[in-house]
Amino acid sequence: MPMPAMMPLMAARGWNASFSMAGKAATAHTWTTITDFASGERLTIWGYKPGVSIFLWQASDGVAGYTGASLHCDLDGNGLIDNSVTFSALTRDQVPNQSYGSIEGQAYIFFG
Repeated sequence: MPMPAMMPLMAARGWNASFSMAGKAATAHTWTTITDFASGERLTIWGYKPGVSIFLWQASDGVAGYTGASLHCDLDGNGLIDNSVTFSALTRDQVPNQSYGSIEGQAYIFFG
């Protein structure tokens, strides 16, 4: 999968962190790498559309030195990836199962 020009690295550095990705108004592919996702931490991806969004997991993807289980999200179902996240150094089995929710009509995917 071609990588976008910017790929931010996010790290919690020893505390339980909450990460968030905004996909509901994405105009370009956003790819984030979380370098030390651990138990108790959370990731929310906004812009999920029930019955429309499509998810593709890859066992190992990302930038050299920071590869891991990666989720690629086509949130609006148009065939283009809107958001990607790599859980650096983790396998798919080590990433918490996702759950889904909605707040005031804004749907999301939640890991944690």
